[in-house]
Amino acid sequence: MASVDDSMLLKISILVMLAGISALFIISERTEIPETSIKEIKESGQTGTSLKITGEITRYSDTEKVAFLEIAHQDTITVVVFKDKDFAISPGTKVEITGTTDEFRGQIQVIANEIRTIS
Repeated sequence: MASVDDSMLLKISILVMLAGISALFIISERTEIPETSIKEIKESGQTGTSLKITGEITRYSDTEKVAFLEIAHQDTITVVVFKDKDFAISPGTKVEITGTTDEFRGQIQVIANEIRTIS
């Protein structure tokens, strides 16, 4: 019975790891989060769901670490942005937001992961 030495086992492990990381990268690039209407978000009441919404900012307020946006597109929803750098956006700006649904005080809201302005 032939044995595999440690250096050969290390090389095989590194190759398998690189192949796995490459596969994950390719899969993540092809995976797109579907756009969801604000009405659907509110009606489902589900939390922890990844989503993408578009709309216009109708209200903006912030504190030192958190910004609150009200987004409107046939309905309105609050979007929470945890700020890690300067963040400023004004009402009237059209945006596309990718995030996750959550519930606060009985209301569904979106925790933003990414905000992109659109024209």
